[in-house]
Amino acid sequence: MKQTLILITVMFGLWAGNAHSADSLVFHGLSYHFSDKTVREKKIIRERRRYSNGVVETTLRTEVHEKTVPYNEENWGLGFEHGNFAVGYFKNSVDRNSAYLAYIVRMGVSWFNVKTGIITGYSSRVQGLFVPTFRFGLYKHLFSEAYLIPEISDVTPTTLGLSLGYRF
Repeated sequence: MKQTLILITVMFGLWAGNAHSADSLVFHGLSYHFSDKTVREKKIIRERRRYSNGVVETTLRTEVHEKTVPYNEENWGLGFEHGNFAVGYFKNSVDRNSAYLAYIVRMGVSWFNVKTGIITGYSSRVQGLFVPTFRFGLYKHLFSEAYLIPEISDVTPTTLGLSLGYRF
């Protein structure tokens, strides 16, 4: 919670200092993961055998099962962009809340940019963010974005994310 408040405070400071740019509201939505996660489950099984002479023998054995578990692919949240800065909050792929603060690197074309910054809610408290973004205009002020999120080691595979936005 403290990290989220810090990010929001920094966002308002950046927003106030960048007042000449267009603003956008981004509704985070769906994602597709290029693989499922594999989870190992250990079970300890206790077996009892009763012999005719009244002796009870108890043995313990461990079984390990691997199963695939899907990631959360409904990443609902809200983001705000002001000029080259973006801040947002969403439910991430590992079912935790994430907040991010990013600088948008414009690549010279209106439909492609890279968001780089920091994000919370994964394996470490705060970690780096690098997300190539493709923006497509839909109707007047409406646009959609597709994100290609690189693999986060031991957390999530390469992921494709989709969002919808409104440009003021």
